[in-house]
Amino acid sequence: ELQQQLQQQFEARVTPVLEEVRKEKGLLLIFNGPDSGLVAADPGLDISVEVIKKMDAAKPAGAKPPLN
Repeated sequence: ELQQQLQQQFEARVTPVLEEVRKEKGLLLIFNGPDSGLVAADPGLDISVEVIKKMDAAKPAGAKPPLN
């Protein structure tokens, strides 16, 4: 129950950031590498670091990660 709730909260936060980065880079698709069946890709296509930076920048001041 808690894991599902946390996953939903994370997806709600990450989806708009992924969409923003997708538009900025003119990407048509974004794959979740480990889960997509993707066999090989240019490492330069990995946008993970950029998405994490944008999510960190969007955190409310003083926000703390949820406790387990």
